[in-house]
Parts: sequence; C-alpha cells; structure tokens
Amino acid sequence: MILDAYDKIYVWIGKGASVQEKAEATNTAKVALASFV
Repeated sequence: MILDAYDKIYVWIGKGASVQEKAEATNTAKVALASFV
C-alpha cells in the first residue's frame, strides 16, 4: 500500500510480500515521487 501524505510518501510492505512485490512497490513510489517534482 502506498500513502501519499502531501510532502511524504509512505510505502507499507507486508511481512509476507515477495521480493517482486517489494521491488514493484518501491518503484511505484519512486515514479509517483518523480511526478510531483
């Protein structure tokens, strides 16, 4: 889950998340952050 809190982005990655899910969540957050700049 990704939470956009105006000047911050929080990424919650569950305990059972796979390596692929973790990487995808991180990349999605990076793309979102880049679109705000």
